Amino acid sequence: MSAAALAAAAQAELMEKEKTIVEHQQRLQHLKSNLNNMSNAQVALEREKRRSQLTIGELNSLSEEHVVYKGIGRMFMASTVPNLKVEHAERETKCAAEASRLSEEKKKIGGAIQKEEEQLQLAVGDFMNAVRIIQAQQQQAAPQ
Repeated sequence: MSAAALAAAAQAELMEKEKTIVEHQQRLQHLKSNLNNMSNAQVALEREKRRSQLTIGELNSLSEEHVVYKGIGRMFMASTVPNLKVEHAERETKCAAEASRLSEEKKKIGGAIQKEEEQLQLAVGDFMNAVRIIQAQQQQAAPQ
């Protein structure tokens, strides 16, 4: 093979390795974005759960016959204290379950991020080794 053909092959190999690095970076960015979205959703669920707990605490101080109103969009609808307690208890339970599910999902994504970071480091190492080999070949070919 001629020197030009070797250089072209080496350049093509470098481009492939660079493409691999970019793909790993994109996957890593996507995983981190998903992790961030899940964290935000988990915080919102915890906030809603806490709000339901506070509402139940306030409803406990009222008598069972007391007329209370729950918001529906821009309007309010009359309801009973026991009904609202049940609604908020269900909401609290659902939020806790969903937050737990998100926590497990975050652990899985955290593991995937770690693996992807390791693969990215390996790809970068391969790229750097290929660059060194090409530079060494160019230096050997230059004096001739």
